[in-house]
Amino acid sequence: PDSMPSEDLTLTAQWTVNQYSLTLTAENGRIIADREGPEYEHGTNVTLTAEPEEGYEFVEWKVDDEYDTVYPLTITITDDMAIEAFFSKKTYSLTLNAENGTITADPDQEKYEHGTDVILTAEGYQFVKWSGDTSGSDNPLTITVKRDMEITALIYKEITPEMISISGGTFMYQDSISKIVGEFQISKYPITQAEYLDVMGANPSEFTGIKTVPWNELPGLMRCSIAMPFQEMMAWIRCIATAVSLALPEVE
Repeated sequence: PDSMPSEDLTLTAQWTVNQYSLTLTAENGRIIADREGPEYEHGTNVTLTAEPEEGYEFVEWKVDDEYDTVYPLTITITDDMAIEAFFSKKTYSLTLNAENGTITADPDQEKYEHGTDVILTAEGYQFVKWSGDTSGSDNPLTITVKRDMEITALIYKEITPEMISISGGTFMYQDSISKIVGEFQISKYPITQAEYLDVMGANPSEFTGIKTVPWNELPGLMRCSIAMPFQEMMAWIRCIATAVSLALPEVE
């Protein structure tokens, strides 16, 4: 001042806290701050979490020009700041199993990004169905990978039984009925339940243990009293008996 005051003076300074902006950006997701912005007082602590879109996962932060993978991220506001969150697509494994055949995948990769369509084709003697993380009997089958998956193809395998020829002639069945048949072939050995299970993948036998079958319950030439162990004999007996007595063509 040009002159001194003529009396004592009391001076009071008033201060305001600086306000800073916080800019948050993200693609394929969003950033959530635990304090509302976008303006924050100097020294404010803000905790940030990243929320990815479906099929994506968090990778890292970019804080101004620095990168960080700390999660969640807590920052102290001392200046204007810009923070970006980066996300990447999730990847998954696809495990394929097939007995008695093979499965081809198109595309064929070790890992698949979320949402990838894959065409599966089962190859073998006779495809039956899919099981595991998918189902159905379409072949080829298109699946959409959205998680780790394991898929199995049930494929019957081809067997070539050793056959023997049976000369044609007159066959008696049910004690008094005869049938004239031509020459035919029949397997030299019985098919066990274990073999059937190996080929077909299911057990058709009605037997659950050892069962004695009375002679009058078996058709045609199979009339007898026989013990049928679960692992040795199965319903093929009925099939053969029926084929011999009913299904073979008569000789003109």
